Amino acid sequence: MQKETENNNLQAENYGLIPVSKWNEFHPYPTVKSLRQIIFRRNKNGFDKVLRKVGGRLYICEKDYFAWVDSNCRLAV
Repeated sequence: MQKETENNNLQAENYGLIPVSKWNEFHPYPTVKSLRQIIFRRNKNGFDKVLRKVGGRLYICEKDYFAWVDSNCRLAV
Protein backbone atom coordinates (compact mmCIF):
# COMPACT_ATOMS: atom_id res chain seq x y z
CA MET A 1 0.00 0.00 0.00
CA GLN A 2 2.83 2.41 0.87
CA LYS A 3 4.59 1.70 -2.43
CA GLU A 4 1.37 2.30 -4.39
CA THR A 5 0.95 5.70 -2.71
CA GLU A 6 4.55 6.62 -3.53
CA ASN A 7 4.01 5.63 -7.17
CA ASN A 8 0.87 7.80 -7.36
CA ASN A 9 2.80 10.76 -5.92
CA LEU A 10 5.62 10.32 -8.44
CA GLN A 11 3.15 10.13 -11.31
CA ALA A 12 1.34 13.23 -10.05
CA GLU A 13 4.62 15.18 -9.89
CA ASN A 14 5.45 14.21 -13.47
CA TYR A 15 2.19 15.77 -14.68
CA GLY A 16 2.53 18.97 -12.66
CA LEU A 17 -0.19 18.00 -10.22
CA ILE A 18 0.02 19.44 -6.72
CA PRO A 19 -2.25 18.37 -3.85
CA VAL A 20 -4.37 21.32 -2.75
CA SER A 21 -3.10 20.96 0.83
CA LYS A 22 0.54 21.25 -0.33
CA TRP A 23 0.11 24.14 -2.80
CA ASN A 24 2.06 26.59 -0.62
CA GLU A 25 5.08 24.29 -0.57
CA PHE A 26 5.41 25.11 -4.29
CA HIS A 27 3.81 28.55 -4.62
CA PRO A 28 3.39 31.31 -2.01
CA TYR A 29 0.11 32.60 -3.41
CA PRO A 30 -2.79 32.01 -3.12
CA THR A 31 -3.01 30.48 0.31
CA VAL A 32 -4.62 27.07 0.72
CA LYS A 33 -7.51 28.76 2.51
CA SER A 34 -8.08 31.05 -0.48
CA LEU A 35 -7.79 28.10 -2.87
CA ARG A 36 -10.49 26.26 -0.95
CA GLN A 37 -12.81 29.24 -1.42
CA ILE A 38 -12.06 29.26 -5.15
CA ILE A 39 -12.63 25.49 -5.29
CA PHE A 40 -15.97 25.85 -3.49
CA ARG A 41 -17.15 28.11 -6.36
CA ARG A 42 -15.41 26.08 -9.09
CA ASN A 43 -18.55 25.56 -11.19
CA LYS A 44 -19.16 29.31 -11.43
CA ASN A 45 -15.57 30.52 -11.91
CA GLY A 46 -14.25 27.82 -14.26
CA PHE A 47 -11.77 26.42 -11.73
CA ASP A 48 -13.19 22.94 -12.28
CA LYS A 49 -10.96 22.73 -15.38
CA VAL A 50 -7.89 23.11 -13.13
CA LEU A 51 -8.73 20.32 -10.67
CA ARG A 52 -8.01 16.60 -10.89
CA LYS A 53 -9.22 13.97 -8.48
CA VAL A 54 -6.76 11.11 -8.09
CA GLY A 55 -7.31 8.37 -5.54
CA GLY A 56 -9.70 10.47 -3.49
CA ARG A 57 -7.30 13.44 -3.29
CA LEU A 58 -7.83 16.75 -5.02
CA TYR A 59 -4.93 18.04 -7.13
CA ILE A 60 -4.30 21.26 -9.00
CA CYS A 61 -2.78 21.00 -12.47
CA GLU A 62 -0.12 23.74 -12.53
CA LYS A 63 -0.30 24.28 -16.28
CA ASP A 64 -4.10 24.64 -16.21
CA TYR A 65 -3.95 26.82 -13.09
CA PHE A 66 -1.70 29.41 -14.72
CA ALA A 67 -3.81 29.34 -17.89
CA TRP A 68 -6.88 29.94 -15.69
CA VAL A 69 -5.13 32.88 -13.99
CA ASP A 70 -4.17 34.37 -17.36
CA SER A 71 -7.71 34.12 -18.69
CA ASN A 72 -9.53 35.29 -15.55
CA CYS A 73 -7.31 37.85 -13.89
CA ARG A 74 -6.63 41.18 -15.51
CA LEU A 75 -4.13 43.79 -14.38
CA ALA A 76 -5.70 47.03 -13.27
CA VAL A 77 -3.53 49.72 -14.79
